[in-house]
Order: sequence, then C-alpha cells, then structure tokens
Amino acid sequence: MSTELSERSELIEKMRPEPLREKKDSIKITSNVHAVNQERLRLNQTRTQNNDLRKQIDVMRKQLTNVKAECTKLKSKTNNVKRECQQQNTEYQKHKRLAEEHMNHSITFKAKFEEDKFNFEAQIKKMYQVLHGKDETEREQERSAEDVDPQSQ
Repeated sequence: MSTELSERSELIEKMRPEPLREKKDSIKITSNVHAVNQERLRLNQTRTQNNDLRKQIDVMRKQLTNVKAECTKLKSKTNNVKRECQQQNTEYQKHKRLAEEHMNHSITFKAKFEEDKFNFEAQIKKMYQVLHGKDETEREQERSAEDVDPQSQ
C-alpha cells in the first residue's frame, strides 16, 4: 500500500506543471538557504564565544601563575621570619640564662658581703669591748694611783 501511495505521488508530481514544481523547489531552496544562514550565524556566535572563553582562560592561567609566584614569595618570607623568630628566641633564652647566672652571682656576693659585714661588726664590737675594758682598767689604775698618790703627798 505504501508503494502504491509513493507511486501515485510521483505520478502526481510528474503531472504537475513545471512552474509549480519550480516554485515549490524555489521555496525549499530559500528555506534551506535561510536555515544554512541561521546555522552559520550560530556557528559564528559559538566561535566568538569560544574565542572569548579561551581569552578568559588565558587570563585566568596568567593570574594563577602570578598567584602561585606570590604564594611562593610569601612562603619564603614566612620561612625567613620563622627562622629569625627561632634565632631571636634562642638568643633570648641565652641572655635570660646569663641574666639568671649574674643574678645568682649577685645574690651570692651580697650574702658574702652581709656575712663579712656581720663578722666585721662583730670584730669591731669585740675590739671596742677590749678597748673599753682596757680604758676601764686604766681608769681604775689611775684612780687607784690617785688614791695612793694623795696620801703620799
């Protein structure tokens, strides 16, 4: 049945006058030309969009390269600061230890000074007592000599 229909359509087509066929073909051609132009337009838009996207990708790649370089610089600076902080901390600990040693020596010297001062004061008191005792003895001797002297006069 479908073969019969196709045969009949062909026959009708053949029977049709030439100008009608040409007009129909012309309409198809115009329609196809329009469709081709539309597809070319879309193709050009797609190519333009692809070129724009490629440019954006190139810019982003450059930015990424710059950011990576900056990160590397910052990492290097951070490591330098970290190293410097460690050195400063080591130096601080060293000086703190030296200050503690000096403080201990100072405390030791002060204790020794206090001890020597105490011993010196004790010796001065003993000497003073000895001298005072001698002065007392001499006064007593002078009194006794005076007591003895007035009678001899």
